[in-house]
Amino acid sequence: CRDLINNLDFGYTVLEGEDRDKVILEIFRTLGSELPVSGPERIGAWERGWSENLEAFVNSGFDPKSLVPFYNRPGKRVMRLRGQYILPRSLNFEADFLGVLKRWLAKRFFSEVDHVYEFGCGPAHNLMTFGEIYPDKCYHGFDWATASQEIIQRIAHSNGIRVSGQWFDMFSPDKTCQIEPNSAIVTLDSMEQLGGRFGPFLDYLLLQSPKLCVHIEPLHELYDTSILPDYLAAAYSKRRNYLDGFLTALRELEQSSEIIIHDVRKILGSLYQDGWSLVVWSPRDS
Repeated sequence: CRDLINNLDFGYTVLEGEDRDKVILEIFRTLGSELPVSGPERIGAWERGWSENLEAFVNSGFDPKSLVPFYNRPGKRVMRLRGQYILPRSLNFEADFLGVLKRWLAKRFFSEVDHVYEFGCGPAHNLMTFGEIYPDKCYHGFDWATASQEIIQRIAHSNGIRVSGQWFDMFSPDKTCQIEPNSAIVTLDSMEQLGGRFGPFLDYLLLQSPKLCVHIEPLHELYDTSILPDYLAAAYSKRRNYLDGFLTALRELEQSSEIIIHDVRKILGSLYQDGWSLVVWSPRDS
């Protein structure tokens, strides 16, 4: 990861004065407009999105780069870092950052497990990265869009990664779907869509008792609403009905000695919210 960071351009400018005001005004205008709300009704949008990735993957001759979601493609976008708005120098800042983050996650948390399960895996680009780092492990991609499973089938036949796919609805988990022993669970921006309805999925994870659960998600409880950027991000997250209350629920489970929380931290955000915050935990009997 250090080598990657040293060879990529992560330079940026902190926006101040008029430039910062323009960003804040854009956010206020967005908050005053009609915004799509997360929930089960959004399944069609995700099916269309992953179908586009599937088509691109096939047409490219199974190039892993074609699996990157279109909303993560190169572009010069304002980001959020430590309560400030920043403008990166590189058009690839976001994609490069996520590449480093995924490799750090794999090295930090997945070295000792035999299986890695990603819930809400989408086009399986994260599993591809993990598989490049640890090719001998077994990877499982669960998603509610059928296009996701089709992508995974083609990855398994074309890229040599030990990966399988399965349909799974985090709003209504199938409790008969068993997790293998010595497994890690990972979610990356997928629980975001659950809003306050994360309870059934959390219950499912507790029932399965994996070795470790790693989440990169917007964690509403980490916003400091006494500062304007975080206040606006929290308001945006509420308007979109993004994940809310999950960290509080984990802390309550830790208080009752049911789980152990190993790490909680803000990392980076996009213009509107801190979408990449981290919480890592494990059941006490895992």
